[in-house]
Amino acid sequence: MSTIQTNPQALIDGQYKTDKELNVRQSFNDLFEPKIHLDTEILKRLPNNKDISILDVGCGSGNTLMFLRERGYTEKMVGIDISEGIMKKGIDLSEKYALAFQQATAEDLPFDENAFDVVIARHVLYHVDDISLAIQEIHRVLKPTGVFIITLNSFENKPVMLKLRQFVKEKFDIGMIRNEERIGTLPIQEYLSSLFDFEYTELSNSLHLATPDKLAEYFNTYQNTGEPIPSHKKWQTIMNDVKNYLQSLIDENPDLMEKNVASITLAKPKRI
Repeated sequence: MSTIQTNPQALIDGQYKTDKELNVRQSFNDLFEPKIHLDTEILKRLPNNKDISILDVGCGSGNTLMFLRERGYTEKMVGIDISEGIMKKGIDLSEKYALAFQQATAEDLPFDENAFDVVIARHVLYHVDDISLAIQEIHRVLKPTGVFIITLNSFENKPVMLKLRQFVKEKFDIGMIRNEERIGTLPIQEYLSSLFDFEYTELSNSLHLATPDKLAEYFNTYQNTGEPIPSHKKWQTIMNDVKNYLQSLIDENPDLMEKNVASITLAKPKRI
């Protein structure tokens, strides 16, 4: 049974209705040091030639495709996402950047076999209901000489954020999803092993939490991930308590750090 983490309609109606919450999260992650730019990390792993076709699965607002187009990649670029709303920015700019966007799921890609040189899945496999089927579909549309680039968080990601989730669970009996508990750096290898050869690189950085403001703003974007989803009034109460709890953690440890721990995996179809 799908949870709010993998239910397409819940995701479309909730945290991915637009790109607003996604942008808040990205802005928060941009504060961490040393700087890690995932699109640059993806770029490093692309083939050297610029005339390659690219599919971005779970493309969001299309920023990765626009980033790559600006760096000289000339061939077909397609983004798919379950939410048309979150793709609005990309759709509005699709003519300028010569991009195509389509509402679809990773488990049922509307493309022919061997259609793409590159498939990208940037922090999206957490939300796929059937990960094995999605990997099979990506393998199907990827050329035998192609590459599949995946970014995911590690189980060690954002330990302070985990404390806030646990606090809300214990005090309000509301579970807050944690993507890393479903699929992360190491479990993805089990899904890939039968179809792909792969290598992965860990990426990590940190942020000193001098005040609760930025992390609280980030946490606020997760209202629609609660199980059950709290009302707006209840969420205001929760957020007030979360800020106070976070301030207490900072008071106890003025050097409190939040950590990002992620990975980027480069996978290539096995030669049969």
